Amino acid sequence: MPAFSRISPQASACRRDFLALCSDVCYSPVLRLALYRGIVCVVHLISDGAGRPVRGARENRVIERTFVMIKPDGVGRRLVGEVIRRFERKGLTLVGLKMQIIPRGLAEKHYAEHKGKGFYDDLLAFITTGPTVQMVWEGLNAIAVVRKLNGATNSQEAVHGTIRGDFGLTVQNNIVHASDKAETAEREIALYFDASELITYAMPDGHWLGA
Repeated sequence: MPAFSRISPQASACRRDFLALCSDVCYSPVLRLALYRGIVCVVHLISDGAGRPVRGARENRVIERTFVMIKPDGVGRRLVGEVIRRFERKGLTLVGLKMQIIPRGLAEKHYAEHKGKGFYDDLLAFITTGPTVQMVWEGLNAIAVVRKLNGATNSQEAVHGTIRGDFGLTVQNNIVHASDKAETAEREIALYFDASELITYAMPDGHWLGA
């Protein structure tokens, strides 16, 4: 319970006005004070203690969409269901899904930022070597949430409990790819999905997840 003795002059004035108002409808001084204290407790809970509204997490929450791809090693090791399960259990919503062996031209567009680097050719060879699963996930701060679920790029540095920490051993064969920022997500989603292939819908548990 807040310390009622330490209140600002403005709060003191409000207290006097409130108690005066209560006197019109409540004849018991004890009941008036109890009612006042109850309201102060509520205000305290939704403020920072100085009467300023808390700028809570909701103001920093953004419904985002992010691109995720299960790489050939993830598909080849039968981990597709496990990856999807982890994202769903976190509360993210799957709004786009497809499977394909990526043509080299599309892979070159996807990894264009790495062109000229020493690992570029090996990366293209790896990502086009077998089936992959492309997905779009939606949810509160989805980009950061997905990357945290995936774990560090180097699987040996990824913590236990993340996808890469539990199933990966190397940097390249690290099970899953995900966009690192909003601009990247927008570009990668557009590479693999038409707008008509993304479905917007409500989940029955959305109100529990702040969606």
